[in-house]
This record gives sequence, C-alpha cells and structure tokens, in this order.
Amino acid sequence: MYSDFEKIVIHQLQDIVDKQADSQKSFSHLDRKVDLHIQKTEYELKRINELDNQQNKLIDQHIEGVKSIKDLVESHRIEYINKISTNSTRINKLEAPEMAKKWIKDNLYWIFTTIGLVAGLVSKIKGIW
Repeated sequence: MYSDFEKIVIHQLQDIVDKQADSQKSFSHLDRKVDLHIQKTEYELKRINELDNQQNKLIDQHIEGVKSIKDLVESHRIEYINKISTNSTRINKLEAPEMAKKWIKDNLYWIFTTIGLVAGLVSKIKGIW
C-alpha cells in the first residue's frame, strides 16, 4: 500500500492539517473574545458618556443653585443696607429735637451767665451816665 516515506509524509501532512485546524479554532476563539471585548468596551464607554452627561447636568444645577444663593445673599445685603439707612434717618429725625434740648441744657449755664454779664454791664453803664 504506502511506503514508509509516504506514510511519514502523510502523517506529517495530517499533523499540519490538525495543527491548522487547531490554529483556526484558536484564532476563531480569539476573534470571538476580541469581539466580546469590543462590545463590552463600547457598552462601558456608552455608560461612561451617560454618567458624564448626568454629572454635567448635576454640576449645572449646582452652579445655578450657587448663583441663586449668591443673588439672594446680595439682595438681602442690599435690603439690610437700605433698612439701616432708613432706620438711621428715622433715628436722626427722632433725635433732632432731643439734640436741640440737650444743647440748650448743656449751654444754659453759659447762656444765663452771658445774659447776666450783659445785664450787669448795662446797669453799670446806666448808673455811670
């Protein structure tokens, strides 16, 4: 049937075919693994983008909240300054008569002393003439 040489060649060819089939299976398996890895990576990147968009929305809401709080604080500060100004004006109006009374009271001694001095001088001058 076959000679020893032919048997060796056939056996080597059979080994080559078997190895090629194993290599093809291995490459097919690797190809599937790569495809699954690509799909998984695409899914992960899609999810990362979704989470990134959610995070950006939350950051935008936070920024809006900070701006509204800043505006609120600024309006309260302005309102407070206006109230202080109004209250200060009211207090000054209320204190004006009191301040005049206090000035008169504090200076009454000097006023009477001056009036007495002038009256005394006038009487001395009348007494001389």
